[in-house]
Amino acid sequence: MMENYNLFDISTPKQWKTISSKNLKEDGEYPVYGANGIIGYYDKYNHEEETVLITCRGATCGSVNLSKPFSYINGNAMAIDNVDNSKINTKYLFYFFKQYNFNNVITGTAQPQITRTSLKNVTVIIPDLQTQNKIVALLDRANALVKQRLESIDLLNELLRARFLEMFGDLVIENYEKFKQLSEIASITSGITKGRKTKQEIIANIPYLRVANAQDGYFNLEEIKTINVTKNEIERYSLHKLDILITEGGDPDKLGRGAVWEEANSNFIFQNHLYRIRINDLEEYSAFWLSYLISSYYGKYYFLKEAKQTSGIATVNKTQVSKFPVPNIPTTKQFEFESFYHKIQTQKESLNQSKTELEQLYNSLLQRAFSGQLNFNVDIELDALLAAIDIEQDTDKEKHDIKEIATVYAGRLLERIEEQEFENQIQYQQAKQVLFQMLGEGIVEQAYDEEAEAVKLKLV
Repeated sequence: MMENYNLFDISTPKQWKTISSKNLKEDGEYPVYGANGIIGYYDKYNHEEETVLITCRGATCGSVNLSKPFSYINGNAMAIDNVDNSKINTKYLFYFFKQYNFNNVITGTAQPQITRTSLKNVTVIIPDLQTQNKIVALLDRANALVKQRLESIDLLNELLRARFLEMFGDLVIENYEKFKQLSEIASITSGITKGRKTKQEIIANIPYLRVANAQDGYFNLEEIKTINVTKNEIERYSLHKLDILITEGGDPDKLGRGAVWEEANSNFIFQNHLYRIRINDLEEYSAFWLSYLISSYYGKYYFLKEAKQTSGIATVNKTQVSKFPVPNIPTTKQFEFESFYHKIQTQKESLNQSKTELEQLYNSLLQRAFSGQLNFNVDIELDALLAAIDIEQDTDKEKHDIKEIATVYAGRLLERIEEQEFENQIQYQQAKQVLFQMLGEGIVEQAYDEEAEAVKLKLV
């Protein structure tokens, strides 16, 4: 049974004193939470228990975090204090707010904000504590899987950085007696300006890449804008395979962000806040090595030293990009690094796909948990994961990836195996493959059930 409670009936939303940035430390015992997570450390704390906090100012108004125990919650976030744990699990409240639409409590347009008064309009849907605990346990496990994928991707990025350092050393411009300026080995072109005027005939409306599309090491093509162009503009701003695009500016730590364009025969062009780097001799220079060099600490050091910075935004002009110093690295070593780079990228793509699927699963569970539609057996998700199991694979030599099943769906899997609730023989064999591996890894064990007078499987 679900009950509705006003937020103030089960908690006390409160804004605490904001700590001046000059009093924050880079590390320390007590983390300080601001609008978007930890912003520093302080010598005092104002919350002993983990606490739900809601961003109450700015562009991220309405985002939700959960603080660590013994931490300080700054005034840019609303702390949900004095939670009545006889009625609600704090973690359940956190997940409830993760899917909550705060539009009805956000006030202001130029400076969005959430106030204690506006939070009085929030109604929290609460089932019994046993159901809350089930929801929290399921969402915790699903969320942990997403975090595991992110950690694995971060480890691969670190491995790539370590290999670059191992192969080319700690590059410092002054240490190289011989290097070439980027303009000596490549042509550099700034992209098209959308508001330009032209007297030439417009012949097409084609997609063009913006700063948002050029990420660090890859292109995000989920949202592509289009632009009307002339024949000359298509020729001037077209992208060829192995062109490098880098950003003109942005946050200082992201300056020089970009990637290698790998598509052939595409009709994409690029905007004026991006620079296209087209290598003159692709047999002498690896585009992937050069792109990684530009975005490495070596490249960022150069660009930050040369960049113009205004209000926290750093920009570089075409001359500064053209003078980027390219170390005299043997071609063979460049392509050796490129080969390693591709191996890492292949692994990252697989992990990113898995992360996306797990995020979709997590978001699906999140939405269903608070709409009364959550089936704790979640057979649809379990069937989808079983379908990925290759029953021809020799599990003695190479194990299946069963983390999601073993972590989130193990209990339901055992129920279905005992009752043989499967659509076909292949699905049953896939379930048995997972079961044998879970037995081998000590996730499941056999135990005698006195009531049934039979040996049954149970989770360890």
